[in-house]
Amino acid sequence: MAEDCLSHLDSGGQANAFASTRPLNLQLNLVRAIARQLRKKGYRVGEINGYYQPELRDSIAAFQRRSKLGATGDLDCETVHVILGIDLKERW
Repeated sequence: MAEDCLSHLDSGGQANAFASTRPLNLQLNLVRAIARQLRKKGYRVGEINGYYQPELRDSIAAFQRRSKLGATGDLDCETVHVILGIDLKERW
């Protein structure tokens, strides 16, 4: 299982990744970037607004299955690295 370097995003749709150490705009921008890349790859992500909504979670899980990652729908370091090409463990 990939190391979870992003805290889970709450079910209310608020982006809570890095909640204790990163400003909200970084959290929203990360979720937006993930959604944009998944949309480019043909996934239905819903509205790209920076919030972690059910449609985006489903698309992340589908991408993870297709990429042979653990299909949780959560944004872990490995998933972010594959989608965006950035290594969060090295950056933060």
